[in-house]
Amino acid sequence: MTEKRFSVCFEPGHKIINGQKGDSLLDLAIAAGTGLCASCGGEGVCGRCRIKLVEGELECEDHLQISAEEFAQGIRLACQSRLISNVTVEILAESRFDTALSGDTISCTLQSQPESAEDKAVLPLRKVLLKLTPPSGTDNASDLARLKRFLKPVCPAEPDIDYHLLSGLSETLRENNWEVSVSLLKTPFGEKIINIQPGDRTKATYAFAFDIGTTGVRGQLVELTESKVLTQATEYNGQIPLGEDVISRINYAAREGGLIQLQRAVVNTLNNLGNAMLSEYGLTAEDISFATIAANTTITQLLYGLDPKHLRLAPYVPAANELPLIPARHINLSICPQAYIYTLPCVASYVGGDIVAGVISTNIPRREGLVLYIDIGTNGEIVVGNKDFMLTASCSAGPAFEGGGIKNGMLAKPGAVEDIELDTQNFEPKLSIIGGGSPKGICGAGLINTVSALLKCGLLGQNGKYNSNIKTSRLRKGADGCEYVLAFGREFGQGQDITLSEVDIDNLIRAKAAMYAGYQTLLENAGASFDNLEKVIIAGTFGAKLNIKKAINIGLLPELPEERFIFVGNGSLAGARLCAFDANVQTQAAAAAKMMTNVELSESTSFMDNYMAAMFLPHTKSSDFPEVYAALSKFNGGNT
Repeated sequence: MTEKRFSVCFEPGHKIINGQKGDSLLDLAIAAGTGLCASCGGEGVCGRCRIKLVEGELECEDHLQISAEEFAQGIRLACQSRLISNVTVEILAESRFDTALSGDTISCTLQSQPESAEDKAVLPLRKVLLKLTPPSGTDNASDLARLKRFLKPVCPAEPDIDYHLLSGLSETLRENNWEVSVSLLKTPFGEKIINIQPGDRTKATYAFAFDIGTTGVRGQLVELTESKVLTQATEYNGQIPLGEDVISRINYAAREGGLIQLQRAVVNTLNNLGNAMLSEYGLTAEDISFATIAANTTITQLLYGLDPKHLRLAPYVPAANELPLIPARHINLSICPQAYIYTLPCVASYVGGDIVAGVISTNIPRREGLVLYIDIGTNGEIVVGNKDFMLTASCSAGPAFEGGGIKNGMLAKPGAVEDIELDTQNFEPKLSIIGGGSPKGICGAGLINTVSALLKCGLLGQNGKYNSNIKTSRLRKGADGCEYVLAFGREFGQGQDITLSEVDIDNLIRAKAAMYAGYQTLLENAGASFDNLEKVIIAGTFGAKLNIKKAINIGLLPELPEERFIFVGNGSLAGARLCAFDANVQTQAAAAAKMMTNVELSESTSFMDNYMAAMFLPHTKSSDFPEVYAALSKFNGGNT
């Protein structure tokens, strides 16, 4: 007897899907493509997959993340809800993510190669026009031998050929009277023929460069022969509903069919981005002859369908750090089926090709002075070094910098509070909101700026606790302890107040402590200190929105002169693009990855000591932040 099937309607969007009794509502929401977030991958820990039961019944027990009042109103966690009837549910606004990262611009230097590059650029893929003479009674060489003979003047070393081309070779050569365009891919073993097209197709050679982040995926359409960026696009990583961080995605991959779902989700994201860029230029997928990709180690393995479980099991070993050139058809990437994908090499389980890309795009392997490179995010990565050495590490900072783990947190998109000014007399806020309009939540940059403002005006103590002696309507007792109200919902026609609780602040303190301790520990391993740094390079789109002074105020960044800090925008995308323009850069990337020594912070007692010392605003050591301490002491009447 077959199981009875029920219908589920997800609002908004009126997406309908059928399921069987006992099916997880989260699994059905993911299958329906609703964009429902589940930071923990459905483990019932994060409390992000909040839905409201509108009609019907669900099997769902009480949960700590849902108050009794909310439960009575029909609020449930999708991951803890099972189907027992036809239902209509509403996905709450704070649990949805948009398809596109609206207003997210990519700030990076559009250079064709790194500064001070010594070698002339060598295209990793080139097209050659050949006019062959037809076979005759006196020249009856095979079609392949004839092709290679006419290639010899421009390709002295005999190239290999992708065997897929052999089946159509004879017809292709004869289709346009023996005139063909041959695509040659540079590999570690010499050049390889990857495509043969009738006629002259050499006027332009197009490629994609992608940076696949845990949260956002960014791409550029480039023309190789002129080293030119044509357009760029950004979209959320489609894997987010299956887990907002790499650990939750590794867990999800262990589920039946989970790895396939994760791979399809990220490939679909790349295809959506690619189609958007192609349509802007009137091109088709067949016009793309090459692609380069930079991503962290987990995302790289998921992209290629490699089981990532050993990345989080000691001794934390990836399946491979360097992947071979891979035909696009193997992962269903929508570009020319004969095209290949180059992926930047990884270093370790949590130090991936995205950081290698950032390192080469900022020329760290050629710098004389000591540099600290940081990519602040959920999986914060750090590099300390120069032309002589590079130490690298990954800090599990958590999702606070991306708006995760915060009750009213959200990604940096329209409606997010990104900055705040506080009246020091009545503690009323003046909010700066991305895109203007009404506030919907608080993003990572807004979180840092708000905590800095609360600390400076005395509402917040250095231990992360509110000063309850100060009387203001903005400070109140909430479900998670004392909280500050940034915006009352009634003022903006919303049902929910936007607040910042002590639990939220504690999450931020843990995140910033992990990052700061990471910098400190790597410098100690290098026998150096913050004073020895010539530059601090801040990468990532989050970094572009960071206020240096306010980040120093809370102890996220070291107290150094502001001129030592550099924002480079998306260093990962810049590195991927450079690898598309120049095969020499691919060689530099491989050398840089081998030069980078990974430090496992989780096994370092020094890191734990530094971490505990940083669990304070800005830090327990006033000598590390003398100017911040002086300002706090002056404002608070000499007390800090």
